[in-house]
Amino acid sequence: MLVFFRNIPAQTKRSDLIEHVESAIKAPWFRKKGSIESVKVIHLKDHHAKTSEYHCVMTIEPEVAARRVIKRLNKSVFLGRHIIVREYQRRIWQNDPRINYKLDDLEIINKRMADRRRKNLEVVKDVSTEFSGNKAFHREHN
Repeated sequence: MLVFFRNIPAQTKRSDLIEHVESAIKAPWFRKKGSIESVKVIHLKDHHAKTSEYHCVMTIEPEVAARRVIKRLNKSVFLGRHIIVREYQRRIWQNDPRINYKLDDLEIINKRMADRRRKNLEVVKDVSTEFSGNKAFHREHN
């Protein structure tokens, strides 16, 4: 399952993130232990507001462990900042609840008044490529 971490601090290291998640991923006795399959950190920059954001998408298996991580870490403090943890949802227009479909006439009615996506965002780079492998947890700085 893909888990989305919103607004992680800029100075976050891979080891800090994995350590924070592993504290919540540990299962009590007789429950299946989870594992972190992949970590992807993205740096977004808004040129209009002149701000930067760092987010993380992490693959955690099995799904029960991922739900446990979401429940335990949502709105928790991570490196002095409150982060939001939730399930990552891929946008598919067929699953959009704001669209009504009339199957008789094959007419699509869009209930959305405007697009809520921020238009000024630019992906500066995928920061996860700067991280080393799973065994050596350190971040390379340019």
